[in-house]
Formats: sequence, structure tokens, C-alpha cells
Amino acid sequence: MKKMKQFFIAFILITGFALAQDPQRKLMESICSGNIEAVEYWISQGANINKKYDGPYSINGIETQTTKYNEWPVHAALGALNADMVIFLLDKGADPDKENGFGSSLIQVLATKSHHFVAANNLCEGQEHNRDIKMAKKMIEKKADLNGKAFGKRTLQIAREYDKYRPTEAQGALFSFLKSNGAKE
Repeated sequence: MKKMKQFFIAFILITGFALAQDPQRKLMESICSGNIEAVEYWISQGANINKKYDGPYSINGIETQTTKYNEWPVHAALGALNADMVIFLLDKGADPDKENGFGSSLIQVLATKSHHFVAANNLCEGQEHNRDIKMAKKMIEKKADLNGKAFGKRTLQIAREYDKYRPTEAQGALFSFLKSNGAKE
């Protein structure tokens, strides 16, 4: 019994150490903390920006489990409302068409989340849609599918639906931009 207990304790310690050093886990933590230099380091250590991560990771010291929303690194960056990290990951080769657990691509998540950027980043109305457009431009540059469907709706329909939550100046900006770049209703 004593040997079994010792084995169990050793197993927990070894597993915990290995998990703490897992490059994919560290990549997710670095993305969620907004640390681009650390993201570059963990990519150099073998972390893959186009690989789902479904294990636990820490956000600001709080241990969490990935959700169906943020299992892809680039979705985690958008979930953390970090436009600079989203653009960085896309420039590094992250696939903008990877669907989260809800079946939404990155551009579709942007269409639903963009109104949150004002509060999260203390942006005034004029800055909000500029940041949305900047991310959308990068997604289009990386050949994101603008006409995919999530929840039975195309990206443009999603953008129109969420316009009502945006400040007056930003209303319609993402919708208009997507439409002018070939998105269909």
C-alpha cells in the first residue's frame, strides 16, 4: 500500500511538472495574457498556433479549462479581446477559418464580439470600428471565408444582427466593410 501511495504521489508530481512545461499550454496562457514575446518563444519551443488545446491553462493565475469557445489559439486571442494578438497570430499563419466549438469562424466571432472592444479597450466610438475593420482586413488578407455559416446565418447576417449593440458611430461599419469585400447575405 505504501509503495502504491508513493507511486501515486510521484505520478502526480511528474504529470504536474510536465503539464506546467507543455508548450501548447504555455502558448494559450501567453495569448490570454497578451504577451506577444512569450507567444513567439512558445512557438519556437514547438507550440502550434493551428492546434486545438483542450487541457487546463492559467489566465492571470487562475486555473481554467478551455471552453468550446476558445479552443483554438486565435479564437482565444479574440475571446480575450486582444486585436493586436489576433493580427499577430494571423500573420504567423493561424487559420482564420478554424471553427470554434460552436461552429463559428473567426470572422463570425468578430461580428458578434466587436461591440465588446469599446469597454475592454477603453476605446471611443471612432476607434471601435477602426479596430474591427483592421482585424477584418487581416482576416480577408489571409483568405477568410466571408460567406460561411454559423447557426444557419452568414457572416453578414450576423454582423447586421449585432449592429444594434454597437455605439452609434460604429453601427454598420463592420457590416458595410464586409459587404464591400464580397460578403453576401
